[in-house]
Amino acid sequence: MTMDKVGDFFGINFGKIAEDMGKNKIEPQSMPSALYIDFKMEDMSSDVVACFVAPKGAKIKGWENYTFPAGKAVKLAYHGGYNDIMAAHEAIGKYMNEKNLTSEVTMEEYVTDPMTEKDSTKWLTNIYYILTPAK
Repeated sequence: MTMDKVGDFFGINFGKIAEDMGKNKIEPQSMPSALYIDFKMEDMSSDVVACFVAPKGAKIKGWENYTFPAGKAVKLAYHGGYNDIMAAHEAIGKYMNEKNLTSEVTMEEYVTDPMTEKDSTKWLTNIYYILTPAK
């Protein structure tokens, strides 16, 4: 999907996931998060996954579980609105190029809820680039 469509996608799916977790009495272990897989700069598109971290072994009917293997990541704590988040990704990309690191999966954890905190300068998004293991 292209990045102009992710807001609507998250608006629908974060609510559905949270509702289904509640129905199953499963407490989320993270704030709403997104996985971006194989991001393409040329058309600003990616495979996108709306997700929460769930307790180990938790199962929710209609939803898939995925576990990342142990590994390393590059993390940046970004403070600001989503319209300017690309600068944070560019900074991580520059760092990774300098260090000769690669990643195919990026995770954004939306720590601050924009529905409760209206001042976007106070929003915190943790950005993780899951590093591709060296061969």
